[in-house]
Amino acid sequence: MIRPATAEDAAEIAALYHDIRKDSVPLVHSVHDVAVWIRDVLVIRGTSHVLDLDGVIGWLDVRDGWVDQLYIRRGRTGQGHGKVLLDMAKEAFPTGLRLYTF
Repeated sequence: MIRPATAEDAAEIAALYHDIRKDSVPLVHSVHDVAVWIRDVLVIRGTSHVLDLDGVIGWLDVRDGWVDQLYIRRGRTGQGHGKVLLDMAKEAFPTGLRLYTF
């Protein structure tokens, strides 16, 4: 089920974010700091959604047509979960999405 991210999800999303990013970019912020940013900024502005299948397995933050964050839990990739989240974003922004990647 895709649902809006809540403050209660922030720690779980931050752990997912940290786990995926540690393999590709230097980690600058602690898991705690990321959780605070998610809780106090992203959740409040209402741009984050999670794919919740007995726990958060995916996270999407999309704002003004920009996909700012898209992460799928290890071991759950290649199963269409990212597509489900992107399809939701496409519905919300039918004129198109933009994405910047590293």
